[in-house]
Amino acid sequence: MNDTEIRAKVIEILTLQLQVKAEDIHDETDIAKDLGADSLDLVEIVMELEDAFGIIIDDENEPKTQTLASLVEIVKKLM
Repeated sequence: MNDTEIRAKVIEILTLQLQVKAEDIHDETDIAKDLGADSLDLVEIVMELEDAFGIIIDDENEPKTQTLASLVEIVKKLM
């Protein structure tokens, strides 16, 4: 899977989970602040990413900032 495909899948997960439009999500979009995700949403997003990409995102690998770019980087790192 290349960077574009990973980014598209992460955006798809965010749009479905948070009921937002894809065009509202950019690399530096903060998932909590800009898209209104709460802590439960973030846990569910991580679980969806793990299922979609066959990875495990543990506390050590969880990004400190929750942006589209940080999620894509974590997925790439763990694939």
